[in-house]
Amino acid sequence: MSLGLAPALTDYRPIEGSFEAYKRGQSRIARRRLYPLTVFYAVYSLIVTLLMLSSRHPLLGIMFYLAGIPVWSLVEYLFHRYAHHGRFLHGRLDPLHRSGTMKAPSTEGSSARS
Repeated sequence: MSLGLAPALTDYRPIEGSFEAYKRGQSRIARRRLYPLTVFYAVYSLIVTLLMLSSRHPLLGIMFYLAGIPVWSLVEYLFHRYAHHGRFLHGRLDPLHRSGTMKAPSTEGSSARS
């Protein structure tokens, strides 16, 4: 039973092979794969912002920059929705999105220690 406290404060450790251990492992994989992309996009955005502010038309640059945020979000959503989970290129682009390759362990019969 989790009280919302850190495991170090509650002495609770997930049972090896439990759903919590599986989720912890998947989180570790996701962090390792996504942190480099996060750093790349943050640095890229900073460079674009600095170039935009030093241009002859910084207000126009600010408008395009701000308009690009929802446009990029929409493009990213549509690509993820239809390319990764649709029939188009399903499972060929990213191993995280292949169905059936990584199954969660069964939660039947596993109980959390108190």
